[in-house]
Amino acid sequence: MSPRRKRQLFNALGIALSAVFIYFCFHSLDGQDLRKAFLLPKPWWLLGVVLLNFLLMALRALLWSGLLRPLAALPFWTLFDVLHIGYMANNLLPLKAGEFFRASFVAKKWDLRYTQVLTTVGLERFFPGFSLILLSFLVASFLQVPIWIKTGAYTLGAVLVGVQVMLILLWKRKPDLAKWEKRHPAIYRTIEFFYHIGEASQPLRSFSSFAWLLGLAFVSWALQVAMLMCVEAAFGVQVGVL
Repeated sequence: MSPRRKRQLFNALGIALSAVFIYFCFHSLDGQDLRKAFLLPKPWWLLGVVLLNFLLMALRALLWSGLLRPLAALPFWTLFDVLHIGYMANNLLPLKAGEFFRASFVAKKWDLRYTQVLTTVGLERFFPGFSLILLSFLVASFLQVPIWIKTGAYTLGAVLVGVQVMLILLWKRKPDLAKWEKRHPAIYRTIEFFYHIGEASQPLRSFSSFAWLLGLAFVSWALQVAMLMCVEAAFGVQVGVL
């Protein structure tokens, strides 16, 4: 069977499975109740949610491409597609398996080291967390916030600081892999693993790159707030986003 024929067959199978799952999701619902549920005061605001979500994913793909640039200059739109597939897998599979899937896909397609690509995936998650901590401290300096929010912010902040310290140590103490493989073969793989993490995290050593990537993370949070505001407007409710 030709590759084109296989692709067509897999596409047809995917459409058929999607149709079956959609049927099982909706066949037991009452049509009248479903129509009432979708009678929103301002349904056109949901279009804003869709558009903002695509823009958010584009920003995340841009952030990821910036982290991958020292390894390879990869096409933006390909990363955009892979990111969507990875997030879909996160919703279907446990333990954030989609993150490992997209790292594996990129590593195999462009012949890169899996450990290094997986490191960029972790760093792509690092920036939203780091920016959230900064925003939490900023809000806490002006407003009264519950103690559990402060505790969570301090805990996450400690974890992120620990990650940053580990990366600095990896940058400062660059091991000679050839010597480690020769003298200490039993732990060579572990040393090689951390060596590749240090190599893949090089963009964080540049202040301009770090500031650019952090800025993208802040913009992504702003987009998510805008999405919540669109949902509020569509349903005619006020949940107090701002």
